[in-house]
Amino acid sequence: MKKSKAVIGLILTLFMTVFLCYTAAVGIGPTGTGSAKNINTGLDLSGGVSITYQTKEKNPSAEDMSDTVYKMQKRVEQYSTEAQAYKEGDNRITVEIPGATDADAILNDLGKPGSLCFITQKDADGNENFAYGQSGYELTRSLDDIRNAGCVVLEGTDVADAQGGAYQSSQNSTRQYAVSLTLTDDGKTKFAEATAANVGKQIAIVYDNQVLSAPNVNEAITGGQAQITGMSGVEEAQNLASYIRIGSLSLELEELRSSDLPVKVRGVKPYVPGTILEKGCKTPTGKFELYSELIASHPEWHLDALPTYCEPMDEADETVYPFILCSGGRLPNAIHSRLHKVPWVRSLRPDPMADISIEDAQALGLKEGDDIELFTERETISVKVHPTHRVQKNVVFFYHGYSEADVNSLMSGTHVDPYSGFPAYNSTRCGMRKKVQR
Repeated sequence: MKKSKAVIGLILTLFMTVFLCYTAAVGIGPTGTGSAKNINTGLDLSGGVSITYQTKEKNPSAEDMSDTVYKMQKRVEQYSTEAQAYKEGDNRITVEIPGATDADAILNDLGKPGSLCFITQKDADGNENFAYGQSGYELTRSLDDIRNAGCVVLEGTDVADAQGGAYQSSQNSTRQYAVSLTLTDDGKTKFAEATAANVGKQIAIVYDNQVLSAPNVNEAITGGQAQITGMSGVEEAQNLASYIRIGSLSLELEELRSSDLPVKVRGVKPYVPGTILEKGCKTPTGKFELYSELIASHPEWHLDALPTYCEPMDEADETVYPFILCSGGRLPNAIHSRLHKVPWVRSLRPDPMADISIEDAQALGLKEGDDIELFTERETISVKVHPTHRVQKNVVFFYHGYSEADVNSLMSGTHVDPYSGFPAYNSTRCGMRKKVQR
């Protein structure tokens, strides 16, 4: 009896093993449900592209943010069924596209978010709004003046969709390229009135003060569908359609940061030496930046999730104290002063030493190992100097932990960091001079 139960158990185990292996490889049903290839891996497993946009309006409404997130979601779905757009804080939208590998290409495909409008060639007084110049059509006056003159006939939000592609001409059977527009209900009415009043004239499409195209109006367009012809190729048509689509968002956006996230499981993204230094990071400063999603989710804190440089809180006279003292750093071998009592650890950097720029050292006539004094309104300490290219001009970097040269005595107890509540380790003004031997 026991033997038969064991056999039955073994058979069931084998059956389940075969079934699970088959499901992982092929899946169940015509859609392959459950197969490994259909599992949504996301950015953490498959890598991809992440782009964060920020609204130009500081306090957008929840309705406009929701509408913009929805439209961005629809646009990124063309790249991946796993792509997603979501709100970050009160005025930022992040787009994540798993499996994509080139943030620049994605940005080019999406178009650079900005403001879009359609304008007439002239105003009621005959003043030109745009003209053909050396590099193509250009605005002849500011967009604000054009708006004030009542020449903006259509906004980006009046366009529901735009698609660029090729079609077969009914006249000569040649291949033509065009952008097909679908307008909203309001846009349909506006465009019908504008085209009826401008038959035989041009209406320009303007994106961020640049004229993208200036097609002629052949007839009044009343059905809410329009076609911009005369494109030189499918790429030009698709690019123009991309600008129009992204410009029809409820809010104006600007790229805050973007990144290619390397594949973590399926492979390793190759690194080409020198490319980071040559191209920089895809951030506003071109440098590596730290962004706090926690701070972004708490606008009531009134803190910037992407910290930017601000002048030192220390109000000391900068003509007397021209240097910025940074003392928050730690040596791996000496985190706190007690470790300096270990002879071997102390031998690695035996003397308290201030790192300064080569330029400052030359200006003050200092060389490696010279004795100097660092001083503030509160205290003076004696240390040695170490000129280095790693420190910027007018900055003094001093490692914490030397009891005989207590850098904390230079700090103010009233000025604290608004983010952490710590003393001003990186924003205290100080002076520096060569120590006179007595």
